[in-house]
Amino acid sequence: MAEFDYFSLSESTLKNLAENGDIEAMLTLGLSYYYGYFGECNVSIAYDYFVDAYAEGEQRAAPFLGEIIYFRQVSISGYTCDDDYSAKAYKLYKEGEEVGMMAATRGICKMMLRGDYLVRDVQGAYDKLKKLEDMDDECAALVRLIDDGSLSMDDIRPNNEFGVEDEEQPEEIYDDSDEGRIMRWLHENVPEDNGFPLSIDLDDDILAHLDDYIKDDIDESCFEFYEYFSGTTVKDLLLDVINSGDDALEMLVALAKVYRTTQGMDADDYARGAYWAYKAAVIARKKHDEGCNVDIDYLDLLIIALGELGNIFFSYSGYDDERFPDANLAAKYYAEAAELDDILNYYNFNINAGRAYAALGRYEEMENMLLDKGFPRCLGQAWCGQMYYIAGDVKSALKYWKQSLEGNSGWGEYFLGRYFMRIGDAYSAVRNWQKGEEKGCLECSAELAGLHFSRAEDRQKNIDRLSALSDDDECVGACKYLYKYYLDREYEFDLSDVERNMLSGDALQRGLRKFCPYCAMLYARDVIETGISNGDSIISDNDDSVEKAMKLWGYDGNKF
Repeated sequence: MAEFDYFSLSESTLKNLAENGDIEAMLTLGLSYYYGYFGECNVSIAYDYFVDAYAEGEQRAAPFLGEIIYFRQVSISGYTCDDDYSAKAYKLYKEGEEVGMMAATRGICKMMLRGDYLVRDVQGAYDKLKKLEDMDDECAALVRLIDDGSLSMDDIRPNNEFGVEDEEQPEEIYDDSDEGRIMRWLHENVPEDNGFPLSIDLDDDILAHLDDYIKDDIDESCFEFYEYFSGTTVKDLLLDVINSGDDALEMLVALAKVYRTTQGMDADDYARGAYWAYKAAVIARKKHDEGCNVDIDYLDLLIIALGELGNIFFSYSGYDDERFPDANLAAKYYAEAAELDDILNYYNFNINAGRAYAALGRYEEMENMLLDKGFPRCLGQAWCGQMYYIAGDVKSALKYWKQSLEGNSGWGEYFLGRYFMRIGDAYSAVRNWQKGEEKGCLECSAELAGLHFSRAEDRQKNIDRLSALSDDDECVGACKYLYKYYLDREYEFDLSDVERNMLSGDALQRGLRKFCPYCAMLYARDVIETGISNGDSIISDNDDSVEKAMKLWGYDGNKF
């Protein structure tokens, strides 16, 4: 008997059959609404029918559910980040593969091409797609794009959008005033259309802040190298970016950094910072994929934009807000930045990604970032050891620290010195720091410079040495000893300039992530204004959110 063609039935007939438990009708309705066979596409209704069919054990619905979830064509309660959606989608795709669904293999290939949830593997995806190109137009199109080297992330879209030319939207009419040009530019490369993870209101969160004064913040702490910026506000900065043809994208990253540091006193500022960093990442990725302006390193701009996104989501605004910190998003963006920076490892985003994974308890992924990504092995071993130490696994920590001593980073010696000092073995601590200093580790130099407070004749020498090591962008442990000198009644030292620099630049956040107790104290006192508790903890006992943030960053409780 010939197989019955459900697609020949009317919409109303299929609905009646589905209501009476006909699984094939449920699946047909899902496909019809998803691909617009009844007229317009309706993903939400399609999703409901696919869910109903899947709940009845129909695995053929799995890859279509996976696609809708992966591309976030629906919102799912309880899913808070891209990894939640991607993990669920991958599980559904694998179920679809088990029953031979080509749509499932195609979906997994898209995840491989984008590097979402899976390790980015263009060659592996290509090999799979090549086997399907004669049976599926979209697979064939992706193969052609990979062959000619023109594949971009915009080409990897939901299957129900494949082959459909984008309808030309009526262009908004903006005048040629500065405001009109900014509005036109804001509606291009919109972060929300490219997967931005936060809800931003263009009027209230962006346009209302165009007059925010930022000149001093950029000149003094965030953007000293862009000496030609003559404006004073966000609006002026955006006009410079627009006038440059987006070549000054680093200004958007600097603006994100302003909102994270100098102005980042509440979660909404952090969200605005994330918006500008994401906007920079979207534009930089597209320009890099299109091969625009060979004199501008758009790949490097993309890396630092993704890194700044990681910094924002791994930061804490000082207020109880569910958006920050978000270790899942921090790990995602740090890992993406590290993957793109896998040749020079210039930015050390592998360390940040490893720390974020450690905060999530995902130690296998932590080790992958620190040991298996072409990252300097001795440096990765040192940080692996510290992450295990914070988790309470001293045996693993000592193993990795000792392995790190074979390399030239000096970080294994630094962490071992801290460990020995904490257990009361000052001799072993000093020996390790001396060896680390010989390898050029500034943290070891700072520890050694700050050890001797009793000898008055050494004080000025140590002050000068520590001051030379400290700056407003990098905490190398020097500031905690400057602070200890400051507390010495026999020695007068003005710490205010050091504190101002640290609060306005990146040093405070970097110090927190390098376990500097002075940074922890300064953060607690001046950023969230909770004060310092008595006892062993350097953070306030009555502020659970602060303690959560410090634990997330991996602060190990080491005081002086």
